[in-house]
Amino acid sequence: MSEDYLILHIDKKSRKRGTGIVDQVMEEIRRSIRDEPPTHYTLEIPSFSLLSKSLMERYDSGDFEAGGKLGLYPNGDKARNGQDHISLYLVLSETNSLPPSFEVTALFRFFVFHQIHGNYLTLEDANGKGRCFLSVTREWGFAQLIDLQTFKDPSNGYLVNDTCCFGVEVFICKERNIRKGERLSLISPSDFPNCTWKIENFSKLEEEFYHSDEFCAADRKC
Repeated sequence: MSEDYLILHIDKKSRKRGTGIVDQVMEEIRRSIRDEPPTHYTLEIPSFSLLSKSLMERYDSGDFEAGGKLGLYPNGDKARNGQDHISLYLVLSETNSLPPSFEVTALFRFFVFHQIHGNYLTLEDANGKGRCFLSVTREWGFAQLIDLQTFKDPSNGYLVNDTCCFGVEVFICKERNIRKGERLSLISPSDFPNCTWKIENFSKLEEEFYHSDEFCAADRKC
């Protein structure tokens, strides 16, 4: 059960990456405490200092059953105003099998394990809104999940003996294909080849039908 909660207001940021994918940062964070562990996935890091000092700006976890993965910035996502913070995102994975017009709406919450109290700091959208994942918006999350000074102080319980643990719960509200469509390709008359089929001994043909040899029209076999 939650003991208390705090709502933080953060400016909403979006970033368009070189791939054309737009990533979103949620505006308000509701923080609460609960005893139950996250249902869907946990990410334990036994050597956080090695990760934060490495050249790896971001670590992506393995995929979990709900169809996503975690994207963690141990030193903050500076491109989205996350400097001096832990930044954490839910990333929609396995999108290659989905149509270009797919839409997935999901509710989710993140967790940070408090190793002294044995409970979890829980972070979620303050308004309880489901977030819409599209082909161009494949991740949502918090650029300022928790400030690094608080996180790295062992007395606060989040990073103890260089070990920490994050988690996530994901609830799919709806999944649909936004639209149906087709692709129509027309061949210009100028693209049609001149094909001549010479048939020998036509009067002696006995089969019901015959196939000519293959030929190409507009780079397609006919």
